[in-house]
Amino acid sequence: MIQKISEKKAGLVINKQGVTDNSSALSIGFIPWADVQEIKILKVMSERFLLFILNNPQDYLKKVKNPIRRNTMKINQKLYGSPFSISSNLLQINFTS
Repeated sequence: MIQKISEKKAGLVINKQGVTDNSSALSIGFIPWADVQEIKILKVMSERFLLFILNNPQDYLKKVKNPIRRNTMKINQKLYGSPFSISSNLLQINFTS
């Protein structure tokens, strides 16, 4: 488990079943490993992101009810190849560890 900077609740949980993201307002929640095609580290300006390339990103986008959040995730999909990324600034870890 990796904790968020501002809370005691884990921002990211990685286990045998998959990944649970609680890091931000754009968090997707639980993603099973079967849906994860690849994990990359992406650097944008001076910020690093953990980028999850999903087999079926549209399935996850359909679940997002908030239109602003969904559109932000669609933009991330177009720019970076995934709607799902986690900033190292939101967690108590850097992605070079």
